[in-house]
Amino acid sequence: MTSANVSLLILASGVFVWTLWSAAFKCYSTFYQSLMFEFELKYGDVSWMNGFAQGGYSLGRFCLAGSVIGVFTMLPRYFKKNREVVLQIACGGLSMGSFIYCPLFQVFIDVFQWRGALWIISGIFLQPAIAGALLGFPPPVGEDVTLRERDFVQIEQFDTELKEVEGGVSRNVPWRLRLRHLCIRWDFVIFLRPNFYLLVLAWFTYTLCYYSSLLFLIPYGSKIGLTDIQASSLASAVGFGELGSRVFYSVVMNRCPHTYRYIFLTGAVALTGFIVFPLSILKSYAGLMSVSATVGVLGGGADAVFSAIMIDLFGVAKYSSVFGYTNVITYIMGMLGVVALGNIIDLFGSETIAFIIGGCSLLLSSGFILLINSRIRTMATT
Repeated sequence: MTSANVSLLILASGVFVWTLWSAAFKCYSTFYQSLMFEFELKYGDVSWMNGFAQGGYSLGRFCLAGSVIGVFTMLPRYFKKNREVVLQIACGGLSMGSFIYCPLFQVFIDVFQWRGALWIISGIFLQPAIAGALLGFPPPVGEDVTLRERDFVQIEQFDTELKEVEGGVSRNVPWRLRLRHLCIRWDFVIFLRPNFYLLVLAWFTYTLCYYSSLLFLIPYGSKIGLTDIQASSLASAVGFGELGSRVFYSVVMNRCPHTYRYIFLTGAVALTGFIVFPLSILKSYAGLMSVSATVGVLGGGADAVFSAIMIDLFGVAKYSSVFGYTNVITYIMGMLGVVALGNIIDLFGSETIAFIIGGCSLLLSSGFILLINSRIRTMATT
């Protein structure tokens, strides 16, 4: 199989895996009302479904997480050109997941009850095993490894030093030598860079809205009198808007200079934050559908741009480590964030507070993106 065919196969597998991952993250809230009614639970209790999903993803090596992280870290190496387009195509699975599966989950619940629906969904989620098996290809031929050549040399030197020390009379290896060896091998030097923490804060505040606050669109729709299918279609509207957003982002961001990329992203995320606020006051189905789709159109493609920002800040060589560490921290905080949102809703007695918090979190995210841009410009001039 040629390298081009392998690349396309990995991209197709990535889209499929991301579709199911999105179903797990964005569509579990379709079960909230059924579980709350049968077991007399509150939002603070049922939100642990998504909390555990985010916490499990942060572990990075189990279930869907391994395939998802594998996709994101492999694609930039297989596609050296048009990375923005490729990442947006892969992330299109995120949009298709909520667009397809939220109404489908609701149909399963209506027909088979929530227990039967979970059995069917479990069978669907077995399918990534096939896609995951396709991610075992070796790196593309002729891959540029010169970016990390210095790191490889250092690792080899440290390996030699450790063997010499351990093979001598004394087996007490100096802890500083072991620490230096560990830091270089696992790229812990990333944690010494302020840009990494700005990136984590920008990504976390973005995901707090998209993967936590917007989860409560479906319960909110049910509470104001929409049918179950209408309520679940609100999440589909966000996903549909995201599909259009990804087409626009892939074209614009791929041709946009790095300086303007951050300015554009800052404006798009901030504007999305302001658009989220009206969700807390709208009661009509048409109005909620329109605003939900607009939220998807404006900010849905931003997640893939964050991956491009990681490459801009740390390079392709460090991308795997940065992506992994960023997601571990972000989704551990996300696990706590979605549960905190559930408890806050219980405290105020209204789902609308989730949209207010989500809008504020997007405004914070835009501020952090602006700070990243400022630091990059300062580094470029000095």
